[in-house]
Amino acid sequence: MLKHFSQLIVSALALFLTACGGSGATDQEEKTGLIAGIPEASGICYSSTRNSLFVVSDKGIIVEIDTNGKFVRDKSFNSLDKHDFEGVACNDNGDLNIAVEGADNILIVNQSTLNLKNDLNIKRGNILTKDKEFGLEGIAIFEGKVYLSNQSFNAYPDTDPSIIFTIDSLNNPEPEIMELFDHGYRDISGLAFYKNYLYMVSDSDNLLIKYDVTNNQTVFTKQLTKFSVEGITFDEKKHIYFADDDNGKIYKYDISQFGI
Repeated sequence: MLKHFSQLIVSALALFLTACGGSGATDQEEKTGLIAGIPEASGICYSSTRNSLFVVSDKGIIVEIDTNGKFVRDKSFNSLDKHDFEGVACNDNGDLNIAVEGADNILIVNQSTLNLKNDLNIKRGNILTKDKEFGLEGIAIFEGKVYLSNQSFNAYPDTDPSIIFTIDSLNNPEPEIMELFDHGYRDISGLAFYKNYLYMVSDSDNLLIKYDVTNNQTVFTKQLTKFSVEGITFDEKKHIYFADDDNGKIYKYDISQFGI
């Protein structure tokens, strides 16, 4: 499976480079922001420790690429029963924190070795009931606090709402839900913090949302071009990246294009 997946990545990148003439992006590619092809890219994060991007797929695979889209390495976790990777956060401590849909788990993986360190099971309790179709979709870490998105088309306070929540600790094998953020949007598929604000993307509505978690309110929204946006991240050079699940593509833009 891993060898086959790597070949898919290489093929996708080869097609991309062919489209770019093999020596850099064409004007059209620069406009679209396409930098890499990764099948079923469902989450992305920028690692300041490695100055690279980590992308996760629905098939339980982690892919590392550089900030220009060049393939670095990959590793498969599809032997796990819990391998529907939907979101990834690059922790400053050198770990990857991966949100697993369906299983309601967070996998902790070392960025350097890509070895699994821990497997945490979130306790939903009576706060959020388990949905048969959807589950964890996005994850972000800010000031040591873990934020997760519960994917849903339902509004709060339905038993299975589209909502952001925090957990108590990554050191707890069964983390408990702490805070709830009723943002009022549906199908939030990716999370990332930038300059103290939470940025969310809605897959179904193709929407970028800048959100103030301190005051629990929206700062602004930006309509995106229609695509299956399931991941978002920022680097340290004022770039924003999106992961496209259906088309298996990674896009990179200057943040000024989105009024950030």
